Amino acid sequence: QKAVNILANEAKRTGFRSAPALQAFMEDIRMLFSIPQDVLQASFKALVQLDTPEQSSGGFRRGSRAAPTTPGRTLSLWCMDPSVGMASLLAAGAPHSFVLTSGTLSPLPSFAAELGLRFPVTLENPHVVGPEQVSAMVVPKGPTGVVMNASLQCRDSPEYKNELGLLLVNLCRVVPGGLLVFFPSYSVLKTSMDWWGGSGPSPGGASSSSSVMEKISQLKPTVVEPKETSALAGAFQQYKDFLNDPGGRGAVFFAVCRGKVSEGLDFADDAGRAVVVTGIPYPNLGDMRVRLRRQFLDERLAASSRGAGAA
Repeated sequence: QKAVNILANEAKRTGFRSAPALQAFMEDIRMLFSIPQDVLQASFKALVQLDTPEQSSGGFRRGSRAAPTTPGRTLSLWCMDPSVGMASLLAAGAPHSFVLTSGTLSPLPSFAAELGLRFPVTLENPHVVGPEQVSAMVVPKGPTGVVMNASLQCRDSPEYKNELGLLLVNLCRVVPGGLLVFFPSYSVLKTSMDWWGGSGPSPGGASSSSSVMEKISQLKPTVVEPKETSALAGAFQQYKDFLNDPGGRGAVFFAVCRGKVSEGLDFADDAGRAVVVTGIPYPNLGDMRVRLRRQFLDERLAASSRGAGAA
């Protein structure tokens, strides 16, 4: 509270309007000091990062003070253990019961262990689509024999993008109704669409990739998942309109794994006759949150192994 008061007085003196930010800071400090010291050390990771120039200048009101010449710093405090939040709810005594429902909770034992809770009542239902109605397969090579390697090292190569485009063209020829194509990230989706649209060079100098989107569009109309949540409903409606067109040939929906389209939308029957996943959406190993999470899990595993050895 003393630190907040000092900052508030400084803001008044300089004319810097930051009351909401100070209020949020005060709440964060209160939350931080409410966490037991042993829990803070065992389940949290702290990180100080240099801000980008845009972040550093974002808090300065135009005309009040000059933007800083040196980058600012952002302090992040991340909870690495989801059971901490659940334990705080139980300690408050508010919930009588927890009811968790989802289609992606399995395997239940590991999920319950992550939350640190015991679920005496569990229910797992089989999928509504029977195994005899589904065919899952891996495509090792494309139409011209190029290896379909969607790893980080290969997915940006012209050979891979050209081969993936030709594969999708062939699928559009044989798949009835709706075809869903998922990419690992929005950036991979964009670079692939740009390449197939002809903005990127292709091997040999000729623009062999320039007609990929044209060929796909000749076979099926296309819809691309928007980044803006507000535009998702319109994109999904456009996809359904294409499918409901009596004289249509279905449609292709280009989307992102773990994005807005892959969660919560129903692609039943003709809306999803085939699904193509172009690579596994592994987390970015260079992201500091991912690196700290891996460090946390390694430390927990090492501590568990030491405890088992001592026993």
